[in-house]
Amino acid sequence: MLALMKRDTLVNRGAIIGVEIIMIFGVVLQQEIILLAGVLALSINLFYYDSKVKADRFMVSLPIERINLVRSRYLSIVSNGILLIMTQWIVTVIINRLSSEAWIYEYTGQDVLIIFSFILLVSACVSVYYLFRAFNVANYVLIGILFFGYLSILGAIFTRQLDENGESIIYFNSETVYLPDWVEATFTFQPYITFPFIAICVFLLSMKLSEWSIKRKLV
Repeated sequence: MLALMKRDTLVNRGAIIGVEIIMIFGVVLQQEIILLAGVLALSINLFYYDSKVKADRFMVSLPIERINLVRSRYLSIVSNGILLIMTQWIVTVIINRLSSEAWIYEYTGQDVLIIFSFILLVSACVSVYYLFRAFNVANYVLIGILFFGYLSILGAIFTRQLDENGESIIYFNSETVYLPDWVEATFTFQPYITFPFIAICVFLLSMKLSEWSIKRKLV
C-alpha cells in the first residue's frame, strides 16, 4: 500500500508544488477555502491522470488487491491534506513572528481538529469517481455536492457592515474561525468529539462504498 501511495505522490508532485505556492502567497486570504479547495484540486488531478492514461485498467491487471487500490488513494488524499495544514500553519507562524504584530490568524488545536474533519468529508466525496465510470460525469456530481457546502462558507467570508460614515461595505473576514464556530452552533453536545466522529464514520463508509464499487466494475 505504501508503494501505491508513493505512486500517487509522484503523479501529483507538480500539482502539490503548485498548491503549496498558491497557499504561501494566499495565506492572507480565507484559509479554510484555500485548504479545502487545495485538497479537492489534488484529488481531481489524481483521478484525471488515471482517466487520461487508463491507469485503472492497468492497475487492476496487476497482482494487487482492488481494496488496496482504493484505500491507498484515500490515504494519499488525507496525507495531502495534512501536508497542506502543516504548510499553512508554518507559513502563518513565520510571517507573524517576522512581523511587529500577529496579523494572520494562527490555527489552534481545535481549529486543526475541525479542519482535518472537513478534509475527511471532502476526501469522502471522491467516492463518486468509483461510482461513475466517466470522469466528467463524476466531476459534475462532485462539484454539485460541494457547491452548496462552499456557499455557506462564502457567506461567512463576505459580510456587509457599516463603515465610519454609515455606508454599507462588504467586509472580508480572513480569520480561520468560521468552521469551529459553525460546528459549535450545529452540534451542541460535545461538538469537538461529535463532529470528528461523524467525519470519520462518513470517511470510512465512503471508503467501503468505493471498495464495493471497484469490485463490481468490469475491466
